[in-house]
Amino acid sequence: MRNYLTQFKKTKVYQILLKYTLMPFYSIFWHYLLNLLDKILLILYNLFTNRVEYLKFYNNSKILLEDKKNFKDIANEINKSLPKELIENSIRKIKSDSYRVQLKEDFKNEAHAQNPFSIDIFDQLSDECKSKIINFASSDYIIKTAANYLGVFPMLARIHLNLNIPTKKRPTASQLWHRDDFGYKNLDFFIAVSEIDKTNGPLEVLKKKDPFKIFLRINNEINSKLTGERGKIKDEIFFNIFGKEIETLSFEGKSGTAIAIDSIRNYHKGGFCLEKNRIVLRINFMTNDSTYNLERLKKKRFQWYNLLDEKNKKKFFIKKTFRERNKIFRIFRVPQLLFKFYHMISLKI
Repeated sequence: MRNYLTQFKKTKVYQILLKYTLMPFYSIFWHYLLNLLDKILLILYNLFTNRVEYLKFYNNSKILLEDKKNFKDIANEINKSLPKELIENSIRKIKSDSYRVQLKEDFKNEAHAQNPFSIDIFDQLSDECKSKIINFASSDYIIKTAANYLGVFPMLARIHLNLNIPTKKRPTASQLWHRDDFGYKNLDFFIAVSEIDKTNGPLEVLKKKDPFKIFLRINNEINSKLTGERGKIKDEIFFNIFGKEIETLSFEGKSGTAIAIDSIRNYHKGGFCLEKNRIVLRINFMTNDSTYNLERLKKKRFQWYNLLDEKNKKKFFIKKTFRERNKIFRIFRVPQLLFKFYHMISLKI
């Protein structure tokens, strides 16, 4: 029976069934049943913020943003708050044995531990700088962009300030092609703090639209015993499938350049620095059905909320972006069940 289903999923008939029946049906289910409460919250939010501008994706899932004043301003604030000593100490930590141990034990990323190339320095910033970043991430412009892309009211899940350095070794972990396999949709804002060019690991994104969204998977993923490398795809495999002349969107530009991207739906890679360091701010929004361990971030998200301006702490919708995952989703392990479903019905190429 399993072999029959495997063969059926390789047929043109299944592609048509998936694209024109299963996917539209699931989209309705995801928006209006699975996330009904957050859909209602989105409708209310849009009524209260009807005059607030936001980024529109126009049926896309990635936008390169240049010359946006609010992104330039937050990048400038970070640069002003980054002492040279902090960067130097962070580079030393990346190269230390203790950091390798931390990557294995705390972050469960054995591939990164073999060749450390990146560290999150957000917690090393002053409270004043962190507060500015968190208030920026909680602004109506950012929340409304995330909410209307997702189609439901989001949760502010992650804030990272990633420092990447050259290692003179082969690409590994997130430096290889992959999608963030955490669910159905999410939205990331990547903001260049340092200038980014070809020499310091620009984020590269597959430019073409994927008609099957998350329901297409590459068979020849790396089958490694190392956590952090499983599910990644080497260049030769990727280009063999999509072609060597494939178009990619490269996240390059001056400090303040940004990209808004659904990292679940788009194949991407980045952070492989050749010559210079790279510093990028990442702000991530998720939904209740994400498989990411949001519960592990409970204390950190509470700390972020406490760093908000007093006026923002009192705003109903900002409070909702810091909410916990719905208890029903946690108790019945809904994200894990959905994850298995996505893999079960996906096309394999």
